[in-house]
Amino acid sequence: MTKLVSFDLTRRVADVVLTDAPAVLVASGLDAASVLEEALLFRAGVLASEQTGIAE
Repeated sequence: MTKLVSFDLTRRVADVVLTDAPAVLVASGLDAASVLEEALLFRAGVLASEQTGIAE
């Protein structure tokens, strides 16, 4: 783990590298793409809401 510098001083961020970690495929193909797209859109909405609150 390598600590990174963030513009948001209220959150710590880091670069995490997993080497030889066991993994299990949970989705593939269109199912995986659909779930990932939904998660990214949800996160974008949460971030927009947070930024709106900060601006107020």
